[in-house]
Amino acid sequence: MGETMYEFVEKFPEMENRIRGISARSYMNSLSEYSKCIAFNGSHNMEHAKVDEICKKAIPYFSDVLYSTHNNLFKEAYFKYFFYWVYYERSDYKKIRNVINDFYKLLLDIYKHQLPDLNHNNNGTFINVELEELNNIYSVYKCYNNIEFMDGTNRDGVFCKAVLDIPKKYKTQIFTEIKENSTSQIVSYCPNNIAFPIIITILLVFTISFIAFIMYKFTPYRSMFSNGINNIRKKRNNIENEWNVFQLSEISNNVLSDSRYNVLYNSE
Repeated sequence: MGETMYEFVEKFPEMENRIRGISARSYMNSLSEYSKCIAFNGSHNMEHAKVDEICKKAIPYFSDVLYSTHNNLFKEAYFKYFFYWVYYERSDYKKIRNVINDFYKLLLDIYKHQLPDLNHNNNGTFINVELEELNNIYSVYKCYNNIEFMDGTNRDGVFCKAVLDIPKKYKTQIFTEIKENSTSQIVSYCPNNIAFPIIITILLVFTISFIAFIMYKFTPYRSMFSNGINNIRKKRNNIENEWNVFQLSEISNNVLSDSRYNVLYNSE
């Protein structure tokens, strides 16, 4: 249903008129299909009179689409509206509502060869959520339609605006809740984002140290590591020796400077 659900609703008034216009004996023109439909009574232990009544409406209604020159969207709308009609327009069909999908699949199966252009796989299930969506949309559609054609004064414009504001209100509320949830998730993720690189760094240091230890202890590269370490130590010692010599030189220079200063001072 999905992408074209809203287009179906626009065609529902026409289908409503068609189903109301079906005469009591119209099903006689399609007795083969009617026999398959009425078999639903035996397989689901339904009340015979109710199933018979529905089938006498369903078969002429669906047979009508066989001779329709409309596109597939219009033909699918036939199927959708009928089950909306059973579910919402006929409160006396309570029992069949519980097995609405089974009845829907039965009618799809009856007409699958006669209506090969329809995507019967996608239409195999009619869940309650879809029916509820269609009911809500069609209720608003009928409200606007009745107000628009009641007269030319549009005296119920205030009422129409109130109806229009309802979905806007809930749309804003839903958007706000989604935004707040998203912000909350971003804040909760911040500590994880900070901790993650620290953990990775610690693991890398530990891994490198462990690999170096293994290579030093248990591989032929031990001597190479030892030589490398000794070279580093020698360089460090040389640097320290040079630094010590430099420090001694500095001290000697300072001592000589002080001595000269003292001699000059005493001579005066």
